Amino acid sequence: MLGSRTGNLRFIKISAITALIVFVALFAFFRSLNYIRGPIISVSYPENGSIIDSIIIEIRGNAQRIVKITLNGYPISIDEQGNWKETLILYSGINKITVQAEDQFGRSVKKQLDIIGRTNQ
Repeated sequence: MLGSRTGNLRFIKISAITALIVFVALFAFFRSLNYIRGPIISVSYPENGSIIDSIIIEIRGNAQRIVKITLNGYPISIDEQGNWKETLILYSGINKITVQAEDQFGRSVKKQLDIIGRTNQ
């Protein structure tokens, strides 16, 4: 009975409740997108396959949506923005460097670098 006062009030109530439910559902969906995507790690320096002439190298990168991160199996720390850096000793030849991260749901991601060390030691 649209057009009567009771019908109009009922329509407004149903519309408001429907809009509220849609808003809550959309809010929950967009808030959970980061968790759906899983952990992300990136290595900003050095690039995979780099040739390094030094015996010491600083590995740098960024991690998002993680609870744990390791470099060659050893835990490393990150700052509030997700940036991390660690110093490693390189040996002559190929050095395999593995960065692995895990999120709160147990999903993990791994990046592996092959760095060539040209040290004269």
